[in-house]
Amino acid sequence: MLLPVGRPLTSVKDVQPPARAGANPAIVVGNAQPLLVDWLTARPQDARVVLTDAPMADGILEGLARLGLY
Repeated sequence: MLLPVGRPLTSVKDVQPPARAGANPAIVVGNAQPLLVDWLTARPQDARVVLTDAPMADGILEGLARLGLY
């Protein structure tokens, strides 16, 4: 993800995805910053990115279980 340097993030449009995204699974926990959740929900969904209901470490455990890794 490319972030603008020297200015705060104010919009989902400020964050540009990398030219070539990796194939690794990702977990976004339930208490993630709203801008990240907005960015995630605005893009096409696939099975490798999990948005959990649970916050913090419980969200990591939930995400690992949903990805079949725990």
